[in-house]
Amino acid sequence: MKESSEILLYLLRLASGTDGELYYDLSALSSDVWKEVIALSFRQGVPAIAVDGLNIYVERHPGVRLELDSPVLLREKFEWFGAVLTAEKQYSLYSEVIADLSGLYSEGGVRMMLLKGYGLSLDYPCPNHRQTGDIDVFLSDSQKGDELISRKGFQVNGGYHKHFSFLFRGFVVENHKKFLDDIKHRSNIRLESILESVVASCKYPAQETMIGKGLFLLPNPTFNALFLLRHAGEHFAAKEMTLRQLLDICFFFRSHSANIDWAFVLEKLDSEKMNSFYDVLATIGIKRLGFPASSFVCMQSEDRVSEKVLEDILNPVYEQGLKSFRSRPLRYALIKTRTWWRNRWKFKLVYDESLLSSFWNLAINRLKSLLVPVLLLTLTLTLTLCSQKEEVPVQPTVPSSGVYGTVSCDGVGLEGIAVSDGYAVTTTDCNGCYAIDSDKNNGYVFITVPSGYEVHREGVIPQFFKRLRFGRSQSEKADFELSKCDQSNVSLIMMGDMHLASRMKDDEQFGLFTADVRALMESHPERIYYGFTLGDMSWDTFWYRYNLEDYLATVNKELGNLPVFHTMGNHDNDTALEGDFLAARTYKDIIGPTYYSVNISGFHIIVIDDIICNYSGSDHSYERKVERKQLDWLKQDLALVPYSTPIIVTLHSPVYYEDGAIAIKNGFGGFLSLFEGYKRVQFVSGHTHVVYNVDRLDYSVHVFENNSGAVCGAWWMTGNNYPGLNLCGDGSPSGYRVIDLDKNGSFEWNYKATGKPEDYQFRSYDRNCLTLSADEWCPDATASGKTAFLAAVGDYATPSSDNYVLLNIWDWDPEWKISVTENGRSLTAERLDDVLDPLYLVTYTAFEYQHHYDNSVYYPATSTDHIFRVRASSPTSTLSIKVTDRFGRVYSETMERPKEFVIP
Repeated sequence: MKESSEILLYLLRLASGTDGELYYDLSALSSDVWKEVIALSFRQGVPAIAVDGLNIYVERHPGVRLELDSPVLLREKFEWFGAVLTAEKQYSLYSEVIADLSGLYSEGGVRMMLLKGYGLSLDYPCPNHRQTGDIDVFLSDSQKGDELISRKGFQVNGGYHKHFSFLFRGFVVENHKKFLDDIKHRSNIRLESILESVVASCKYPAQETMIGKGLFLLPNPTFNALFLLRHAGEHFAAKEMTLRQLLDICFFFRSHSANIDWAFVLEKLDSEKMNSFYDVLATIGIKRLGFPASSFVCMQSEDRVSEKVLEDILNPVYEQGLKSFRSRPLRYALIKTRTWWRNRWKFKLVYDESLLSSFWNLAINRLKSLLVPVLLLTLTLTLTLCSQKEEVPVQPTVPSSGVYGTVSCDGVGLEGIAVSDGYAVTTTDCNGCYAIDSDKNNGYVFITVPSGYEVHREGVIPQFFKRLRFGRSQSEKADFELSKCDQSNVSLIMMGDMHLASRMKDDEQFGLFTADVRALMESHPERIYYGFTLGDMSWDTFWYRYNLEDYLATVNKELGNLPVFHTMGNHDNDTALEGDFLAARTYKDIIGPTYYSVNISGFHIIVIDDIICNYSGSDHSYERKVERKQLDWLKQDLALVPYSTPIIVTLHSPVYYEDGAIAIKNGFGGFLSLFEGYKRVQFVSGHTHVVYNVDRLDYSVHVFENNSGAVCGAWWMTGNNYPGLNLCGDGSPSGYRVIDLDKNGSFEWNYKATGKPEDYQFRSYDRNCLTLSADEWCPDATASGKTAFLAAVGDYATPSSDNYVLLNIWDWDPEWKISVTENGRSLTAERLDDVLDPLYLVTYTAFEYQHHYDNSVYYPATSTDHIFRVRASSPTSTLSIKVTDRFGRVYSETMERPKEFVIP
């Protein structure tokens, strides 16, 4: 047996508390062995349990150094440890769904018994570390239960003789008509009858269990002893059995052996020739996993066969990709038969029937799969030829209310695609079908587009959503067609605060911005671009002359080749409508959903509306907050996203202020805690019309936020005063953020100034040449205006001869490095707090006092923490300035001094 297999078994023994005196020196393992152990734990469905065992080992051997901590294994280790959090999160949702499902059945007078899954997890040391799967139920009235589910709008699939299935809140529910497959294997017929009699017998009562307010039944231990052994045997003989299934059996017998009617069970094991398989599993459980022998009554050791079975569990022999041949019945039957022949020893171990009988049943069923379609086709042709009536196509089962449909690519349904109405989240089944019991409050349903796919666009807007036409009481169909695309080299363009309103010559200035975006895309033809707005595309105050429809027409004309996903801002709400929900209605009607998610190049990108409007009459106040319904949706959305997936969140209002203080005051913990466990969470926001970055750890979540300036700068004002010079309030140039994604999960970003090269990342000022006097910069202002101007500019009004040089590095964060040398001598760069940018003061503040205002201006300069100063030894020396960003890109300037302060 491979070393990695031995190590995994050892970790499982540790996690189970059954290791005894067994010991392996894990510090001696190489990184290659660790990789195999991690991969094997995932294949066997036990990653979280294996991590539990590792944690116990580390606790027992403090200070031990493992090769697992090597940077070489950083990604594998993160995914392995992340599996614990993923399992816990999925188990929590799984439990909630079971509670809701049992409640739904109870309301209809149907009692639900839960098979396998949740009930077995209760026997584990950490129940929420057992991986979840489908929800298997057995109902007191199966037909009534299916009718109840259909009336609730869920599409019931009845294509399998053993059970019916449907999707419920993202989980496949299998409503079992029978416990075993008694068609393929005759030996199951008698055992099926035995299991049904046990369930019906008062001697073996089921156990009532509750999750929250959900009441359901768990099977009696005597039933489970027979059912679990045969269920595992079916998997083992037909294809493969995993260590998770083996652990299920071992933990079950350890917990419930005392409550099993062993006389009855042993009699049935013997009569149905199941005792050999029982002995083999018990031997593995005792000798390889360390479970107590007392758990397995009357077992006989099967050392030789057990090793062969264990090796098959760890390295199963079966045909890969068998499902792909289902559309080719003859080929499928041939491969299935070959698999059966190679694994015939497994059939013999599990079933009480001859090899010939087993083969005959297999062949008969394969022939049925061929004959049934032929018979159906013949019958259809006969009815068509004989009937004189117009043909009426057969309609699929649809919910009585809500929304249903398919998600497909090239006509083939896509499985596992998230679909939502903004409240509930479900996923498509293996045929690409979904159904949502929706109140249709938002008026649309949307999908989370998977990586490597796109939807068609109407103008710049990707149509990942479908608008609904009918009310709550009427069911309607919404299908989505996707197309495959190359996402190996992707960049995101983040565009904040356009504020188009047909004023301040914003149409001309916006044209300069869109020309810059087009030029950027043309200069990097190797990259695929997607756009994301950061809110405030329009300006609600001026909707009477330029509204969201006008914005959409403009952006379609200017950026028609760029797919643009939209984020809603506070100025995109309709001030004529009261309350947050109604205020967003115009946006929804013209643009689309206000929150949703999309996957691009392996990244999960979430769009959030973090503005709650309190509009009422002339009161246009709002809160920076994520509302409860979005939190509920986000929790469901993230439940489908592995912890190893990098997360990007776009939202209008920032999560943090520049100083790191929390900007979302209400509900912040409930919002941010949902991201706990994810390795990389990046927020990208707007709203402030300045540029800054924040790196924080809050609620055990490491987040980085890019507050990304504004396309309009300070509402297009400096660009209106001085064409081509559009600034934000902190002196940063107007522009947008570009994020380059790497398919391995890493990414880089930079802030792109409109009309400037990509390496334009800072501006320098010679303080000796910088004196902002009212007589020079606003000579025609009133006396009170000049006084107000001098108060606004502060220390800049006073001349300086201290040889200071100021650097405004707008996209700075603590990982950036600043190097300034004077004649080869290094100078120290000092970061200043709450400083104003002088260029903004003269291009906006001085201009406004000169032409319009006496005592105040509309948008005064914003103080910032990304201005630095260095002190030279001479007023005439030349400085070499090099600024290196966190990604190693160097931006430089040779600053010859004195450097005159002028408006560029």
